[in-house]
Amino acid sequence: ESFGWWRRADYLKVHFAESWNEMHHLLIMEELGGNAWWFDRFLAQHIAVAYYFVTVFMYVISPRMAYH
Repeated sequence: ESFGWWRRADYLKVHFAESWNEMHHLLIMEELGGNAWWFDRFLAQHIAVAYYFVTVFMYVISPRMAYH
């Protein structure tokens, strides 16, 4: 993606909208006290890392599949 091989406007718009949506979900969860316990933070961080690697793997196979 950094080389621009798969850079298309529709992919970037969808990616930005999804990241904006998730950021606001996280802000709401923090305001409601979702990060009060250390185990919740630990679990969320490790699930996020696993999700990242799954998404990268999917992107290598098919960029369209990774964005959907």
